[in-house]
Amino acid sequence: PQVTMSRHIALEKIVPLAQRIARGATARRFYRILLECGVLLTTAMNKAKTGKADFTVLERALSKCSVLYGPMRGLYAAEHPLTKEVKELRFKMKEWTVLGDIYKKLVKEDVTQMIPEFTDAVQRGKNILDVPHTDTQGKLLQKCEEMLENCVSLKLDPLADEALYTLDEKKMRDVLKEAKECM
Repeated sequence: PQVTMSRHIALEKIVPLAQRIARGATARRFYRILLECGVLLTTAMNKAKTGKADFTVLERALSKCSVLYGPMRGLYAAEHPLTKEVKELRFKMKEWTVLGDIYKKLVKEDVTQMIPEFTDAVQRGKNILDVPHTDTQGKLLQKCEEMLENCVSLKLDPLADEALYTLDEKKMRDVLKEAKECM
């Protein structure tokens, strides 16, 4: 009974100390992982933003961070602050790849038959112009944009001329509405 009592008293002192040591060691390990992930993500993002790498570099960095961070996921809910930014950049770079293929197909098509497709593709490209892309992708976007602008003017000019000639307000509003839909 005396030994059991002494053991319980000693445990009351030792267990909190052991827990503090374990929590500190775990926190320091997590901090080192965050630092390492920060270096990986920053390097990959800088390479991608300068155009020296494609989205696969970002995917590899995210994958490596996921492996490093995996064992700590149950203890810490936080991710590295750059993770979200890298994922957004990766998405936008993938979007350029997809848009490049779309633009190649659209350039060969008749604009008047595919105005919604042209409008959608051009708008998607304009939304991510700040993301590095190839010269070919940029030229294809420009070509599709020019084709769309030429098409809209060809389609709406006769209607607008007629509306202006007759000074018909309803026709003018219809032309304006259609022009806004095309853009």
